[in-house]
Amino acid sequence: MPDVLEGPAPSSNPAQGCTAWRRIFQQWPPGVPTKGLVVTSQGEQIPFEQFFCTDELVLLDRPTPDTVGARRVIVPYEGIAAVKITAVTQDNAFESLGFAPPAKPEKVKPERPRRPFMP
Repeated sequence: MPDVLEGPAPSSNPAQGCTAWRRIFQQWPPGVPTKGLVVTSQGEQIPFEQFFCTDELVLLDRPTPDTVGARRVIVPYEGIAAVKITAVTQDNAFESLGFAPPAKPEKVKPERPRRPFMP
């Protein structure tokens, strides 16, 4: 099952979402293949095997043409809802982007039941 990077909640600031997607594409981790799927805010899934960035847009190279023969599609960052990573990656592959595993809960030693005092 591919990893999915989801965008900000709909109620959040759209400019923050654009900044987050821009950062992910412009600082793509070097050990992660540039393959995956972009899910647009309209629900369209666009597979890509390479991409190119500007400050406002990302150009996605499709592995195969779509139904009208287009191999490349340009998407504004604010039109991105999620990015699916189809490559198998190490757990720490996205640490450079600020992702970290959840903190491990502390192990709590169970209390032993107390025996009633009997003289």
